[in-house]
Amino acid sequence: GLIRLNGQLPLPKVIQRIAVISSATAAGYGDFVNQLEHNSYGYRVYHRLFNSLMQGNEAVGSLLNALESVESENTRSSFDAVVLIRGGGAQLDLDCFDDYRLAAKIAKFSLPIFTGIGHERDETIADLVAHTRLKTPTAVAEFLLSGFREFEENLGLALQRIDRATRSRLKEEDQKIHQLAIRVRSLATQKISLENEKVNTYFKRIEQSSKSISRY
Repeated sequence: GLIRLNGQLPLPKVIQRIAVISSATAAGYGDFVNQLEHNSYGYRVYHRLFNSLMQGNEAVGSLLNALESVESENTRSSFDAVVLIRGGGAQLDLDCFDDYRLAAKIAKFSLPIFTGIGHERDETIADLVAHTRLKTPTAVAEFLLSGFREFEENLGLALQRIDRATRSRLKEEDQKIHQLAIRVRSLATQKISLENEKVNTYFKRIEQSSKSISRY
């Protein structure tokens, strides 16, 4: 029951704050940061490194400690996701990612976990239980940036729809105002004509009354 447990966690529309578990000296980590920070769109992604061994006998314990550190820091930093990246290597170097303890920790983790361990042919258990598996650290960075692009494109489409709807509504209201202006003008003209007739009637009555008075 662990395989898709982490995969069921919902992703935010845009992943903006990430915890990175890797070795500070790993080439894959450098590629990942470079891809994020020098993207051509100017997007800014907050990322914090939780340093860990990525191979060897002590790697599993180091990775577990890094995940626990992310959990303890998450209440203050509010991460959107965790990225576990390495950058390739021999198959023997990847054995730590097949460890059951690490797999169970990833599966039950409270945040979505992305893996970019850097091996294209073979899958590790960590890949299988992670939320999303990508081939390389650079691919993980590109996936995160694609979320920004998709959100920006959708936002642009929404703004266009709002603009069209606003223009259409303004045109409708302008037509209503124009029709009301015609009606007001027509009613005003009728009212003025009616009042003029009343004035003329009163004037004739006064004129007739004045003539009658002058006879006496």
